[in-house]
Amino acid sequence: MRRFYTSAQATQNNQGWYVALDGRSVKTPGKHPLFVPTQALAHAIAEEWQAQGDRIDPDTMPLTQYSCSALDRVAGARAYLIAQISAYVATDLLAYPTDQPAALRDVQDAHWHPLIDRMAALGWPLIQTSGLMAVDQDPSLAPRAQAWLDSKALFPFTALANLIETSGSFFLAYLHAEDGLEIERLIQACTLEEQFNLKKWGSDEEAEQLLGRRIADLKSAAQMLDLL
Repeated sequence: MRRFYTSAQATQNNQGWYVALDGRSVKTPGKHPLFVPTQALAHAIAEEWQAQGDRIDPDTMPLTQYSCSALDRVAGARAYLIAQISAYVATDLLAYPTDQPAALRDVQDAHWHPLIDRMAALGWPLIQTSGLMAVDQDPSLAPRAQAWLDSKALFPFTALANLIETSGSFFLAYLHAEDGLEIERLIQACTLEEQFNLKKWGSDEEAEQLLGRRIADLKSAAQMLDLL
């Protein structure tokens, strides 16, 4: 749609922080008032709205999108989503290194083994396999993952769910949230195959666009966590 406001500002009332466009509060597509937990997140969302040109481009407003998703979708389906997201421990990216090519496997081992060791030290063991059949992980991991996700408030859970789904790894998101894994290292770990193929086969515009979008999504989810 065309831009219909002059200024966007983070504002507070007795219900919390929200973004006002020319004094009128933003609402989600589901018509919920867009209240967010922190001043920092409200300011960042206001900056997204303020940065729009003559037309509003939702793809350039990831924090707004995540916040709207939290209120419109995640809040009403929390139990289902926790069960869905915690299931990633059974199919985690880090558990399935490739057999071939050997050069890619060497890269995966170099990047993933230290992260798996970190998880094991935190009490989260992970079994790897290169076979076609899924490997059975410790049966305690899924309920522990559910409990950890359930302990998170709505907005942090939304950001973590996006990190897990986009990276394909519960363990990478856990290390980022609980053990200080830098977002750049998380991105590197979960995009090894794409980066390897681009380096080996050369430029591919579509592949580069998909990779760029994935990296941007991961950075936005991590930014939202930082602002909460």
